[in-house]
Amino acid sequence: MQAIKRIVLLFLLGSLFSCQSNGEKEASSSSSGATSFSEELLSAVFEESGVNGTIVLLDANSGQRYIHNPERAREEFLPASTFKIPNTLIALETGVTNETETFTWDGTERTIEAWNRDQTLSSAFRNSVVWVYQDLARRVGEEEMQLRVDYLGYGNSDISGGIDQFWLSGGLRISAIDQVQFLQRMIAGNLPLKPGIVQKALPIFLEEETETYKLYAKTGWATIPEPDLGWYVGWIETVDQRFLFALNINIEDVSQIGNRQKLVREILRRGGLITQVQSR
Repeated sequence: MQAIKRIVLLFLLGSLFSCQSNGEKEASSSSSGATSFSEELLSAVFEESGVNGTIVLLDANSGQRYIHNPERAREEFLPASTFKIPNTLIALETGVTNETETFTWDGTERTIEAWNRDQTLSSAFRNSVVWVYQDLARRVGEEEMQLRVDYLGYGNSDISGGIDQFWLSGGLRISAIDQVQFLQRMIAGNLPLKPGIVQKALPIFLEEETETYKLYAKTGWATIPEPDLGWYVGWIETVDQRFLFALNINIEDVSQIGNRQKLVREILRRGGLITQVQSR
């Protein structure tokens, strides 16, 4: 029965991909209109920072895509904590948790102080609390998790390496281009999820809200292989614009970890979408 279920849903997912792909081609062929972004702008920010990495920036309205370092943008890496985005969707979809659950701290002292207390789903996402999301993955279980990751078409869909480790040190890999495409399908309602699941998750994903924009985002930090890798993926919305982004950079030293948000915010600032560069 599971095999039949998987085949049927993979067929449906393939149809969604086909529709989305056609939509992307149509958007890309249309006029992008006035924009303050360019690949030269992206490259200038990276060159000024001296950071080795890539960013993919997509104008959701026009379909125009800007990429710094296209070769690296196609390279797949461990998603690390950026997998908390699909992990949240899967947990809500399967019903192993809800938006109001409190996760009780087990009393184990961990290196990040914010992890050493009870959590909600929102605080666990915001503070990137690994133990909460490991618990959620175990609740879902390996067979169901594989099924769901396949349905969502997330990265290479390889969850080998342990049900609570596969996105941290196991087989799961995803590129910056695929991160943006996944987010685009999610926002457009083109993921095979029950109605309302994404809407439940959006307040959890919200990082910052001002009078002029909303920023939804997630960081990630993969510590294998060397050098460490930093992720920052998400999107920014104004009244009439939406830009999706996925950045990954080399982290040679822990002092560089703040470059993830800083680089994206500087690009968004120069593009005219935000006025502040500081991260939360």
